[in-house]
Amino acid sequence: MDKNTRSSMWEGLQAGRRTEIDHLQEEIIRLANQYRRPAPLNRRVPALIKDAESAKKGSPWSPRPSRRRFSR
Repeated sequence: MDKNTRSSMWEGLQAGRRTEIDHLQEEIIRLANQYRRPAPLNRRVPALIKDAESAKKGSPWSPRPSRRRFSR
């Protein structure tokens, strides 16, 4: 992957726009419910992204993949 590649979600946060987080996580959470799986990260990520959207300060995360864990 090119070092300058950015995700549409990262670009949306940087521009102060709403992201596609609900659409992206909705199906995963529906499937988790259907198969009785907890999917805690998939349930937490939308709230974190919505907080970042509300803050309108851009992405709180680097555009590079990391192994950082989300806090509860």
